[in-house]
Amino acid sequence: MNLAELLVQSGVVVEKAAQIAGEVGNRYSEADRYYHTLEHIVATLSVIESLQDKAQNPVALKLAAWFHDVIYDAKAKDNEEQSAAYMRKVLGAAGVALAIIEQTERLILATKTHQANDTDTDCQILLDADLSILGSPAEEYETYRHKIRLEYAWVTEEQYQTGRIQVLEKFLQRARLYYTHPMYERYEVQARTNLRKEIQSLSGKL
Repeated sequence: MNLAELLVQSGVVVEKAAQIAGEVGNRYSEADRYYHTLEHIVATLSVIESLQDKAQNPVALKLAAWFHDVIYDAKAKDNEEQSAAYMRKVLGAAGVALAIIEQTERLILATKTHQANDTDTDCQILLDADLSILGSPAEEYETYRHKIRLEYAWVTEEQYQTGRIQVLEKFLQRARLYYTHPMYERYEVQARTNLRKEIQSLSGKL
């Protein structure tokens, strides 16, 4: 479902929904974005659609997918907070129910730590969808790696290698990367293979 349709479903008038969708689309099309683009959002939503029968609040879940990277600056440490604040301001002004806004905000903020509790199904779905790229085929994962590096072009190679390895190792230390059973079954093994291979490459062992 495109964003304008989702907003109308959430009670926003058609004209305002189209305006918001246009503004959000422009943000995802910013020149310094290579991975965190509309393509990533579409891929995230595709996974969410496949798991929608398990969702508790599908509207908030999809809104969170649309807004979770709406503010993205590779040099910033608070993109998730900024994205949530943007969503709250825009949807609040458009008349979306506070309950939906609060649920959406909670889900967006969860993408900062990528941690979900055992009963928070919507959070599990969003986080699994956001990380689905990690379990992609090797060639697709290489494209993803390249795009992430471009977003950090301002970082020296040594600094990037150190920081990226820390991020990847933190993921590998988790008991499982994917919370939902379908995503775990489909992507877990390949994701761990991809992460280990990238660490080896960054460490100069390939």
